[in-house]
Amino acid sequence: MGSWRTATLAKFVSEDRIVELFKKLGFGGLDARVYITLLSGAPLTISGLLGELEVYRLQLHDSLNRLLAKGFVEVNKGKPTLYRAVDLEVVLKTFQGVRHTFPGELEAGKRQMSGGLSP
Repeated sequence: MGSWRTATLAKFVSEDRIVELFKKLGFGGLDARVYITLLSGAPLTISGLLGELEVYRLQLHDSLNRLLAKGFVEVNKGKPTLYRAVDLEVVLKTFQGVRHTFPGELEAGKRQMSGGLSP
């Protein structure tokens, strides 16, 4: 079952667009897929992510490290270690430099995320 964030995400930016945005910032497609997977639900363990994404463990660790370094993913180092995506608003702020590439979409997303829905 998806979260409210997933529903909001789907309304204003498709997964393909997020992948495109991540690539514009120098990330790979896997980085975007990891973020989208974590954004779509509850925090996941490495095993949970591996099951969802069907990638090699080393690839996943590398991707998580890049996302952690940029602040797009947070980790709870308890038992078990859980990873979760930060709110989409944090990522959108990072993407402000490439807003001209996707006119209107990111601004609409920000309004939806902040509750400022307009007809």
